[in-house]
Amino acid sequence: MAEPLPDLLGSYGELNTVRWLAVLDALELALDEADRLLADPSAAGLGGTGSPAATRGVPVGGPAPTGASASVAAGADASGLRRDPWVPPPGLGPVPEYLGGRVQRLITRQRATAALLEAAKGATARHLAAVHAVRANTAVHGPAYIDVVG
Repeated sequence: MAEPLPDLLGSYGELNTVRWLAVLDALELALDEADRLLADPSAAGLGGTGSPAATRGVPVGGPAPTGASASVAAGADASGLRRDPWVPPPGLGPVPEYLGGRVQRLITRQRATAALLEAAKGATARHLAAVHAVRANTAVHGPAYIDVVG
């Protein structure tokens, strides 16, 4: 008589917990990446140290992601931009009770990062308006010099 196969995946509850841990890890890595870029936009070629996150001293958590970017791991496309609202993976059950605190901390961090993104968006709009104002007040009469060397 053959022995029964071992239950490699464990019970549904254990599998659900493992899946939730992976989902939360990916979401936290994506948030770490967003915080890191807000604190240092030059890391993405987006600017300097005057960002709202940098001036407010936002702590940046965790090591830099390796391999695939954290945002892609969390469901964004290769450009790092999410095209659709996040939807839990199919078959993901309810959040295990003991992960509730971690989920609440993640939501709190997401809200704080969203507020910083809105502040950065406003600062960018003000900077762009200033650039447009300078361009509008500057008469362009042609080249300011003649290149005779080259």
